[in-house]
Amino acid sequence: MAEKMRTRCLPSMTNGEVENYLKRSDIIIIPVGVAETHGMYPLDCEYVWAEAYARLIAEQVDGLVLPNLVYFHPGATQVGRGTVHMSMTDGFNYCTAIAESLVNQGFRRQIWIPGHQPTSQFLLPMITQFFDEHKVPLFYLDMMAFLQAHGAMEPMVFDFNRKPQPVSTEEKMGDHAKIIGAYKICGRLNDFPTGAEVNDPSYLRDAYTPTEGDEALFELLKARPTLLSCSPAFYYNNVAQHGSGLLPETREEIEHEAEVGAKYLQWQIDQCDFVSIMDALKKVDHYQNTVVMRNHGDHLPKNKWVPNTPWEE
Repeated sequence: MAEKMRTRCLPSMTNGEVENYLKRSDIIIIPVGVAETHGMYPLDCEYVWAEAYARLIAEQVDGLVLPNLVYFHPGATQVGRGTVHMSMTDGFNYCTAIAESLVNQGFRRQIWIPGHQPTSQFLLPMITQFFDEHKVPLFYLDMMAFLQAHGAMEPMVFDFNRKPQPVSTEEKMGDHAKIIGAYKICGRLNDFPTGAEVNDPSYLRDAYTPTEGDEALFELLKARPTLLSCSPAFYYNNVAQHGSGLLPETREEIEHEAEVGAKYLQWQIDQCDFVSIMDALKKVDHYQNTVVMRNHGDHLPKNKWVPNTPWEE
């Protein structure tokens, strides 16, 4: 059972609280998101989705959360004027600097959670290079892939002929419940708008008719040349291509969907054993820096600051 804490979000803690935490553990979870056009949803919805999972995992493993990593490469949604752009290279360098600081602070076990598909394109090489230079294994956690592999999430299917369901019923969860639940978990439910405030047919996914150029792009994407993100890189032609369904109309309906969605996200995390994963990450770190370093440290990649010195047993 994780120790009860006033908060697990690092910037909301006092320095004393962080120091006391580091006396017993070294786990921190870093959700990495994006600010991009996404139908009638707030621009940071994919980040909030990742942060909600980070908060739930932190409770299970007695870890902390480093929030607010929002502005990164958005990919195809740069056609929306609300979308904030950062290059892949800048994202790589920024996350590297964050990871280095966290290790120096004492957080050796780090979980990096992407909230957006293109994030994998700079996070995975960052984690690989970080290990080469610092010999610290960081854990990359694609929540969608992980939950599907553990039977806690159905594979995502885009069915443009499906009838929208803005509000949950006893038989079926509403289209938006999970993302609204994420805002509730993050203490930001008031940031999620009602349909009466923002519903706009021009942002509906099914309001856009694909062009010949879109059809050719879909052919490339359906070829599945990669399991991560998309190849080739591309831009949408219309913000409706990254749209959403109509939102619940009233604040009461939003609050109802938040309850349904938050319970579902908690159920998903309860199906997974992240404690064992964190224990395994600690053992991997120890093995790499003792056995592997003793046997191969003389010829493995090095950085310019610290030699490949094996840990003492």
